[in-house]
Amino acid sequence: TRRRMAAVREQLAAQAEEDQMDEEYFEHCMVRLQAIARGNAARRFVRELRWLRFKSEQEARSKVLQEQLKKQLEEEARLAEEHRLASEVEYLRACEGAAAKIQGLIRGCLVRMHWTEIINKQLLERATELRRRWTTAAITIQSGWRMYNSRLAIEEMHAAATCIQRRVRVMIAKDLTNELRRQNLYGGYATRI
Repeated sequence: TRRRMAAVREQLAAQAEEDQMDEEYFEHCMVRLQAIARGNAARRFVRELRWLRFKSEQEARSKVLQEQLKKQLEEEARLAEEHRLASEVEYLRACEGAAAKIQGLIRGCLVRMHWTEIINKQLLERATELRRRWTTAAITIQSGWRMYNSRLAIEEMHAAATCIQRRVRVMIAKDLTNELRRQNLYGGYATRI
């Protein structure tokens, strides 16, 4: 029985030593797993921080680009309005001058043509009728002239507006494609972090 007791004691000692080794190995494995989990959490946190920083930088850049584009469009609109007003004033002055010249020529022509005949009553009535007709004709000519110049001015304004719209669309398309390219480039980089 002593031998059996000694054998049992040896088995128990070996079992205890084996259990202690298993516990140490288990503790070592747990510590390793915790370290791996902490590393993954830290890397995930750093990835999220980088993504947030990238996103905020992109938003700031797009805001700056939008402000620059808005200022540029406002400046172009202001310049176009100034140009339109200046050309309109110039046009109105030219129209008034042309109208005055036409009226002066017509009045002078009427006076020269009928000066001698105005003395008689019949001729006076005829001269009055002719003057009325010529004045009506002058007004009709002036009206046609104004209408023609107005159409030209409207066509110029439409052409200028079309040009401005085309430039704005091109700028917006370029900005959008550049932004999409940047997002695709940085998007791929962010997934590899």
